[in-house]
Parts: sequence; C-alpha cells; structure tokens
Amino acid sequence: MPLPTLLLRNRLRSLGKLRRANRWRRVVALVLLVVLSTAVLIVITVTNPAILTPLITAIANAQVVSEVRIERASVDFRRLNLQIDGIRLLHRRPDQRLEPVLEADRILIRPDWSGLIWGEAPVRSILVIRPVLHIIEDREQNANNLESIAERRREEGRSSGGITSPIALTLPEVYLRAGEIRFAVRDENGQRVERSTIPLTGHVARRQDAYQFILKQSDVAGQENVEITGAYMPRDAAFRLQIRDFNFEHPISYAFPARIRAWWASMKPSGRVPSTTVVVRNDGLLQINASMFFDDIALTLPAIEDSSLRMTSVNGAIHIDQNRPSAEIEGSIEGIRYRVVGHVDDLTPDAAFSVTVSAPPFQLPDDPQIIDALPDVGRNIYDNLDPSGWLSLDLTLERPGPGEPLDYRGTVTAHDAGIRYFRFAYPMQNVTGEIRFSPEAVDLVNLKGVGPTGARASLEGRIAPVGPDPAVSLDVSIDQLPIDAYLFGALNEGSQNAIRLFFDADHYETLRNAGRIDSPPMLPEHVIPPGLGGTVDADFTLRRPYGPDQPALTATRVETRGLKGLLKHWPYPLVSEGGVFELATHWLRIEGIDVKGPTGATARVTGDLDREDSTGRLRGTVLVSAARAPIDAFLLKAIPGNAGGVLAELHPTGWITAETRIHLSMEEPVAFEVAAQIEQASVRPYTGTYLISDMTGGFEIDNQSVTVRQLTGKHGGTTFDTSGYLSWSDPESLVYQATIDAKRLILEPGLADLFPPGTSGHELARSTINERRPSGQLDLLLNLDRRPDEPSLRVEFEIEPQRLAFTANDYRFDVTDMTGSITYADKLVRIDEVTASTEGGRVAVDGRFTTDFTQLNLAIDAHDDHISGTTRALLPAALNAFIDGFELAGGYDFRGTVARTPAGGDVATTVEGRLDLKNASITPGIAIRNANAGVLIDVRDDNSAPWPAMNLDIAASSMIVADRETRRTTLRVSNEADRQRLRIEDILGDMAGGTLAGQASTDLGEDGWYRMGIELVDVDLSRFLITPDLVTPTEEDLAWMDEQLLEEQGVPQRIESQRRRENQGLMSASLYLEGQHERPESRLGRGDIDATKVGLLNQPLGLTILRAFNFTMPSTRSLDSASIRFLLEGDNIRFDGIEITAPDFAIIGAGTMQFETQQIDLALFSRSRQDLGIGVQGLFNNIRDQIACLRVQGSLEKPTTNLSFFPGITASLKSTVGIEEIPPYLEHLFSAEDR
Repeated sequence: MPLPTLLLRNRLRSLGKLRRANRWRRVVALVLLVVLSTAVLIVITVTNPAILTPLITAIANAQVVSEVRIERASVDFRRLNLQIDGIRLLHRRPDQRLEPVLEADRILIRPDWSGLIWGEAPVRSILVIRPVLHIIEDREQNANNLESIAERRREEGRSSGGITSPIALTLPEVYLRAGEIRFAVRDENGQRVERSTIPLTGHVARRQDAYQFILKQSDVAGQENVEITGAYMPRDAAFRLQIRDFNFEHPISYAFPARIRAWWASMKPSGRVPSTTVVVRNDGLLQINASMFFDDIALTLPAIEDSSLRMTSVNGAIHIDQNRPSAEIEGSIEGIRYRVVGHVDDLTPDAAFSVTVSAPPFQLPDDPQIIDALPDVGRNIYDNLDPSGWLSLDLTLERPGPGEPLDYRGTVTAHDAGIRYFRFAYPMQNVTGEIRFSPEAVDLVNLKGVGPTGARASLEGRIAPVGPDPAVSLDVSIDQLPIDAYLFGALNEGSQNAIRLFFDADHYETLRNAGRIDSPPMLPEHVIPPGLGGTVDADFTLRRPYGPDQPALTATRVETRGLKGLLKHWPYPLVSEGGVFELATHWLRIEGIDVKGPTGATARVTGDLDREDSTGRLRGTVLVSAARAPIDAFLLKAIPGNAGGVLAELHPTGWITAETRIHLSMEEPVAFEVAAQIEQASVRPYTGTYLISDMTGGFEIDNQSVTVRQLTGKHGGTTFDTSGYLSWSDPESLVYQATIDAKRLILEPGLADLFPPGTSGHELARSTINERRPSGQLDLLLNLDRRPDEPSLRVEFEIEPQRLAFTANDYRFDVTDMTGSITYADKLVRIDEVTASTEGGRVAVDGRFTTDFTQLNLAIDAHDDHISGTTRALLPAALNAFIDGFELAGGYDFRGTVARTPAGGDVATTVEGRLDLKNASITPGIAIRNANAGVLIDVRDDNSAPWPAMNLDIAASSMIVADRETRRTTLRVSNEADRQRLRIEDILGDMAGGTLAGQASTDLGEDGWYRMGIELVDVDLSRFLITPDLVTPTEEDLAWMDEQLLEEQGVPQRIESQRRRENQGLMSASLYLEGQHERPESRLGRGDIDATKVGLLNQPLGLTILRAFNFTMPSTRSLDSASIRFLLEGDNIRFDGIEITAPDFAIIGAGTMQFETQQIDLALFSRSRQDLGIGVQGLFNNIRDQIACLRVQGSLEKPTTNLSFFPGITASLKSTVGIEEIPPYLEHLFSAEDR
C-alpha cells in the first residue's frame, strides 16, 4: 500500500477516536469555553510551523516502517489548509543507507473545520503537488522497495506478537497534480540505474462504502497513455485497481512486485489487455488479487524445462486470488489452438501448480516449437516417434508442493497421423491410437496405421521409468510389409546387411546379364534388386533393461510367403512358400523357410546365427536342404567359389538332393559345405561331345574344394565309377585328384573331353586321338592329380584292353582278344604281358616306354601269316623303310626287343631279336620268294646318320631266288662300316644241287648305286631249269637253320652239295651287275653260263632238221656242253656267243633279250663236227648256213622257234632291194672269214 495512503489511514483513525471522546464534552460546552479559548491559543501555538512540522513528522513516522521527513508543515489560515512542504518517505536499505520512496513538493490538506464543533475536523480534500513515487528494484533481493517495506511491516508485526492491524482510512477527495512514478533498478554494485518515468495526474472520489480513484498518464513522447481506475474499500482495507488497454511493454509494468513481474515476464506477453483488475489487501499480510482478461494477445506459457511455449491469439483470463494465480485461456501455438486451465499456489518460483493443456485435433507442423517446451519425456516421444498429421493433446502439469519435482500426465491421441519410430523408422500413415506419458512411463496404446505402400501396422509399447536410462518395451506388427526402401530406412546398417544376405545384387546382375532372369536392372535408388523381394508379415520387438549402459535389444520375427530371394552366399533364385525368420540384436534365427526354385526345386532354409554389435556381421550356420532339385544353370551359379564354375564346365543335368551349410563368421571369407546326392544325372564335360548318363552318387563341396564320392554313370555300354576332389585353396592354381574307373570303355574322339581343356592330360589325349585315331574297348582306371607344387596335371592310368586299334608309323594297329594291362604314370607307360590276336596271328608285348618315346624297352613275341599294318605299326621307321625298299612280304615269327635310350643329346633306337620268315618274299636287287628263313636282327639308330646301323644274320632253309630253288642259304647284311651303303656279304647256299655264292652292295638312297656278283657252281641243270611254284623246307632244313642262328655260331660254314646223279647235266654261271637306282639305263653287267651234259633239246624238230643238214642221224644223246656269254647294258642283254656242242655237231648263234620284258631274239646255226672226207667241209658249212637257220623269238617264258631256209640268199635279195640289213648281232656270223 502506498505510504501516503497509510498515513492518511492512520490519521483518520486517530481523528475518529478524538470525535468520540468529545461527545461528552458537549454537555459541558460552556464549561469548556474557557478551555476552548485556551485550545485556540494552543492551536495557534501548535500550528506554528516550528511546532507543527516535527509534530506531523512524528505522527507520520509512527505510522510507517520507513522514515518520513518533512521540510515544513504549516496552516494556511487564509485558506484554512494544512500545508506540508517537502515531504519525503525514505526506506532504509539492507546496507542501512536511506533512499527515497515517495516525495512530494507540497501537500495541501483542506479539513472541514466546522467539525470542530463536534470534536472532530474531517479532511475535505487533499491536493498533492508534484508527487514522485520511486519504485526501485533490488536485483540482489529480487524485490522492489515497496515490497521490502511491506515485508518489514509484517516482520515487525510478527516480532510484536501479533499481526499489524490494517489501516482503515477515511479518505477525502484526493487530487494529484504533476505527479510521477520513477522506476529504477539497483545493480549488483548497488548503483541505481534509472529505467523509466511516468507522469500521472488523478483524483480520489468517495462513493458509498468505497473510494474510487482515477490515475491518468500525461502525454510522454514514445509512450501510450495509461489510465488506472479503482477503488479503496476501507472496510476491507483493500485497493481495487483496474487498468484498461494495458500494454505489456508499458513501463507501468515495473510497478508490479518483482516476483509477479518475473512470473509475468516469463510468459513474455505482448499485445494489449483490454482489462486488468488488481485487488491489494493489507490486513497484516500483503495479498494481491488480480484478474487479467485477454483478447488476442501473445504470451509464453511458463517454462517447463528451459524452454517455453509461445501462444498467440490468446483469449481468456488470468486471475490472482490471494497471491494464487490461475488461468483459463485459449490460444494458438504455431497455428494450433490450445486450451490452458490451471493455477499456481503462490507467486514463488517453486510454488505448487496444476495446469491442464488440451488441444482438439490439429495438424502438427514440421519441426514444431512446442516440442522444445515439453518435458524431456515429451521431447523424447517426439524425437523417437517423429509424429506428423492430425493429433489431439491432453496434458496435465503439476507440482504437488513447493519445491517438489514436476509431475505431468498427458495423452496424445492420433486421429490421422504419421509416425516413424527411431529404432524402427518405418513410416506409418493414417495412424490412430494414443500415446500416454507421465514421469513414470510412456505408453503407446493401440497405435494402428498403414505403411506407405499399404502395409498394415500396429504399435504397442512402454517406456518406464522416464529418465536417462529407462526400460523400453516396444512391439511393432506389420502385415504385408514390402522389402523396399522404406523398410531399409527403418533398419540399422547391421539389419540392412542381414537382409541383403537374402537379396544379393551382384549375383542378381550376373543372372540377369546371362539371361537367366527377366527383370529390370538394379539402379542406385534400389535397396534390393527390383526383381526380388515381395511382402512379409513382420513383428518387431525392442527391449531395453533399466539402468545405465544397458543395450537396446531388438528382435524381428518375419513370416514369409511369396518372397523372392537370392541368397548372397547361395545365390539361387528362391520363392518363399512359407516360413519364419527372427532377427534380433545379437542373433538371427531362420525357422524353416520353405522355398521353391525357378525350375521347380524345393528346399528348406534354416539357420541360427549370432550378430556382432558394432558391425552387424553374422556368425553361425545357415542350412539349405533341397530335395530333388534340377541340376541347371541356376544351381551351378549358386555354388560358391570356383566350384560352380568347375562343375558348370561339365554341363551337368539331372536331379540333386543336397544339404548346404553356409558358415558365416566375423571374418571373410564365408565358409560353406554342400553334401549332395544326385540321381538320373548326366554330364557332357567341357566341349560337350561325350555324354555320361544314368549318373548316381554323392559329392561334397566347400569353399575350397569339391569331393566326389562313388559317382557312377554310363556311356553306351561303358560304366564309370568316379571319385576324387578338387581344391582351389591356393588362388594361383587348382589342385585336384580324380579316380575314374571305366569298364568296357569304347575308345572314341570324345574321350579327350574328359580332361579339362588346357591341361596336359587334355592335350595328350587330343593329340593322341588326332594322331593315333584310337578305337577299341578297354577297362580304364584313370587317376588325375594336380598338386600345388607342380605346374601341370599328373595323369596316371591303368588299361586292361579287350580290343585296340590305333595308327602308328602311318600304319593301323588293330588287335583283338587282348589280355594284360597297360599303366601310365609320371610320363612312363608300362605294358604288362599284353597279348592280342591280330588278323593273321598273335602278338605279346611286355615292357615300358616314356610318352615322348625317348626311352623305350619292349619285349615282343609276335607271329603272323603276313607283315600286316599291325606289325609295321610297332616297327621303327627304319625297319619299315627296309621292308618297303626290299619289298619284304610274308609270314613271320618275331621274338626280340625294341629299345630307345638317350644318346649324345639324342635318342638311340635298338631292335634286337630273331625274325623267322615264312613263305616270305624280298627283292634286294633280285627277286626272292617262298623264303623260309631266320634272321638275327641287330638294328641301331642313334639319329647320327640318315640310316640306322643294321647287322642281319640270315639263314634260309629254303627259298626261290630268281625263280630257282635255293636251300640252306646263309648271308650277312650290314651297313655298320658305312651307313650309306648296305652290304650283303657271304652269300652261300645250295641251288639245284650246286653252290650259290656271292655278295652285293647298294647305296641306301634314291639315287644310289648298287653292285652285285653272283656265282653258281655245278648246278644240276635239269633242276635249275625247272621253275618251282613252291618250296617247302624239310625238317632237316629247319634244324639246319636253327643251328646256323645260334648266338655262338660264327660265319656260316659252306655246306657240301648233295650227291649228284650220274650223267647229270651241270651248269656254272656268274653275273656281275651294277647300276643306279631308279635308272634302268645305267645298268651295266656281264655274265657267262657254262653247262656240260646239257641234254636240253631232246630232239626237237628244228634240231632234227639241223642234224639232217649236217648229215647226221637223229640220236638220243645229250649235248656235250653249252657256253653263253652276254653283256647287259641298260635294258638290253646282248648274247655275244652261244655255242652248244654235241658229239656230231654244234649249234652256234647270237641274239638279244630285253631285261624288263624278257623278250628274246636269237639266231642259231648248226655246224657238223664230222669230216665228210670230200675236202670241201668249209664250203659245205657255208652252203649249209645259207640253206637253214633256227630263229628263237618271244618271251623267255614262252619262246617260239622258226626254221628259215636260204637265209643268205634271202638276206642278199633283201639287201639288193633295200628291204632289210643283216641284224648287227649276226654280223660276226657272216665275217669275211666265214664267208
């Protein structure tokens, strides 16, 4: 209460007492006349300023707790006014310094002096001239000086044992002239700082039981005038103030107590308040009652946690009832209408209060400022749920008692809202439900909505207690949830990575580019490939235990159906037909997801995995169980690592039942194991030309190897049984081992495709097939082994052939009925007692050789009725050249060895053994047939010369040489001294009972020369002239041949001819011939034939005629002898002298023969060896020769003879007429001597 009011109030009370005391004096008025006179004197004395001033000062100081000072108090008797000049009300600060509270230059009090008759002098009016009210706020005390004065009064009342009674004033009309209210503040240093000054005028008027007053602000530049009206109610000792059009920025607000102003300032009001009513009571306790009615103002609601709510367009009222504020207002915060109803128990900062805030359905703006004014729990709810859309709010804020913690209860109701929970930030739309919150808990009640793509979602949960480390329980259920960007945005990176395990983009692009799936490409905005995914039913749970450093544990349960997936570590396109997987903070569990592949495969996926907190990586095992899945490109692409590519090169088809275990760990790479059984399968390895079908068996695959166990299959009549492994643990090279057991394997070109292309095995097989063209049937046990420390494939095999054909040395090897085995290892082939039937015989081979044939050691036992291609395929090229060069043919038995060994940087080939020829033929310059011979062979070829070194010891039991029978013949063939020339030496044999001897040599080349010399001694002419068709060796001949070929046998010894028959015709002959191969015209030679006891003609007609012309009678005696001399030149054989003698006549002649055609042309003449005794023998001979001549013509095999008469005359006539000259070869018969 202002100090002047208090002074007047106290003074009026004193005057009231005085009036009652004077009533009894009226009775004795006269008695008191003297007294009154005396009183007048006293009044005159008292009203003396010297006396009145201290009197008024004392009275005033007695009524106030502050100090009052008056410069001068006097009575204006002319106007009968009490005049007080220079009045000052001073307040003592805590530092004992005095400062002014109220000042006035002058106060004029006009009493009603007529009341003195009745013993009282009421004041009719008061005029205060230039009053100044100082309202000074002390920041350190957080109160202004008026509050300090009131508080001091209350303290004095309490110290006196009671409560100071209110001052009940009876006020007159009061006028203020040129008044001011000065507002100041005292800073921390105690210095006064002026704030503002308000000039005021006004007056107080009495109305019934109250005094009404009006205060008006004088015009001040920059300020709006304020008008304060009110009333003073003496009965209640209360003031009622009303301020119209109050502006919160007006300095008059400094007049409010600091705590009220601080409370009010915290709401930062703006605008105009149409009506503000303040009731101040001072009945011992200062009580303020106020009502403020609003119409379109703005204010900030009391701060809750270091923030505030700015409310605009505020309507309603704020009341203060006995220092207890209350409010009922409506206003807008960011366009949202709120209704606020509440009260505060007192004006202290920590006073108890209760406020209810409600808002009808509203659309929440983006980033609403109201969130900053909410308690932590409210802000956490907003931050955690990120709400939007249409909501309504009911909030109760309470402080139950002074200084107690804030209590609140609230409900946010979603009508058509959107939420996105931060731990599972899946956007929900059209959400309905409630969010209830209090200091104890936040409850999410029956929140339901739909996702952006139509998924139906519900959310229930509880967060309790509210604080920095609450326990959290949250359940989210979503039906028909698509696997899309919205879902990925709701998950953390670890969960995203876990989902991507089921929808791998890299393998998707691989399959799409390969044309395996027809789907759009993966784009940057896609979280999973567009051809994958689908919808699931998902339940998400979040659990966080109460307490610090407790992790939030999440779990997701997903029911799948129709979901298209492509597992990262088993990239096989799958469509879920039902199943569940659960994803939690620390684990992932797959509870039997049934899936179907693109080509009909069915499988079940299960797994139990652990998750790492920081990265979300998984550790554990995923099991994929497939029953009867087709083996196709999808399956092969799904096999991890290099195994799929390796198997794909086999082009498999069929069905597979498999269990795949994918072992995930915190470290890469992922390990996997596949255990599979196949049925009705087939493969076409590599190039696909060789089909193995009807396959069954099992295999195992891991991320470093493939292991095949007992895999069987068929190719035609061939059965395969395969086992082995393939490892790629070393990234630089593959390591593998395979065993293939093939029964009744048919050799064909496609076999090369059983070897991986580019490997040594494949190259060897391909080159062997191309060069050897193998065929046949065999049992094969094949081992393939590639070791990490070796660059190439190790191939080992064992063959048990049944029939076999191949090409070697340009000949076709073809055998059947084979026994034995052939093995290969480390580039070495072993032939173990292999026997086989050939077209005309049988062969047995045992030994070994290297694949490059640089080392070879074979033991061969072979016999055949002819030298077949099978035989020649096994012979070295040199022997085949020998056979071709000498036209060797016929049957044979061979027992020997063929060897090849390194020699001087090259390879030497050796053939040793015995060759028995049966009914053979050969032409070493002379035709030999029907030969039965044994040959000791020693052939060596070290590639140092064009021809091998040969040393052949030959013993022939029988043969036909130049159509003549020969027996027991030995010879030696060699070229060791000079490999360019073949020498046939020591020819020695029995021909027609005589002896055949000779030697020959020939250059081993196309243009080489040959030389030969053959002699026949004492040949049985009758036998010699017979041309046998066949010569069969006797047992003795064969025994002789064996003896000749003994290893210790030296040079074969000459064998005496058989005993000749008596009177047997004998012949001796020789032939010496030389020439150049392939040039018949170079042929040169000479020979002679001498025969005794010829007996050749056996009285033929021509011989009879010749005898008649020689005057001899026919006779049966043989001719005595025959002698023939001839020269050979080119193709011509010239018989220079033919002389055949008998006891009584001789035949002489000459002629020619063609060597190649054996066409002969001979002219024979007779001579009588008897003397006719007429002295004219010579003349007679000449005449006889002119009379008859024997002409032999035609082939040597079928000659014709013609007898010519008078050949001389004929010749003369022919010569005369120029018909024909005498043949040259007959010229010597017609020499001058003879003529």
